[in-house]
Amino acid sequence: RPARGRRGILRGLAWLAGAGMGAQAVRQAPSWQAAVADLRTARGERRDVRLPDRSRLTLNTASAVDLQFDDRERRLRLHAGEILVETAAAAATAVGRPDRPFVVDTRAGRLRALGTRFVVRQPDDAATGGEMLVQVFDGAVEIAPAQGVTPSIVRAGQQAHFTRDLARPSTAVDPTAAAWTRGLLVAERWRLADLLAELGRYRAGVVRCDPAVAELAVSGVFSLQDTDAALAALGRTRPVRVQRT
Repeated sequence: RPARGRRGILRGLAWLAGAGMGAQAVRQAPSWQAAVADLRTARGERRDVRLPDRSRLTLNTASAVDLQFDDRERRLRLHAGEILVETAAAAATAVGRPDRPFVVDTRAGRLRALGTRFVVRQPDDAATGGEMLVQVFDGAVEIAPAQGVTPSIVRAGQQAHFTRDLARPSTAVDPTAAAWTRGLLVAERWRLADLLAELGRYRAGVVRCDPAVAELAVSGVFSLQDTDAALAALGRTRPVRVQRT
């Protein structure tokens, strides 16, 4: 009986240790971090937030962000989705040091805002090699990939993709790229498959097309607040038929 009791205790300790490691793994999972983030949006939802330093943050669909503002720095942690950051000129008069850096941490690296208005988009596969996207509309942003690559600067009118170990050269940004903040999607000769993938971010269920029409070029302005209407418009204006299951 004593031996059996000791074995029971050991099994109990092993179970508790395993449960503890399991709980830690859950807390570190991206889905959990997004679910308990300070700020988050549901699929199809957008949200405007005024930050403690009077900067402005806009969260796109299915996005999640943690805030950490103190006397040393202003930090956002992007767990999922896409955000637009506008660092306000009034931030210099906010409580605390006016020279506190404004940084955004992502799964692939850190961004430092240099008096700017910019978008950061983190794909679901960013942790396994998917490319982050930074689009700068005013000022500049410094990209520092997580693996210690030399930081690079993306200036106004440019965009760049980066991963944990590299930042690609900047290219010209589409001036309509932030139209989602107004509830719009502006397409200029997009592949139909790409357009549907983007609309799918704002609605439940699955949106896909037959490979035979995937390369069809589509242009137009579509509502992100009514994706049913956007799909109906495709059926009226392009040689495709919309089917629902």
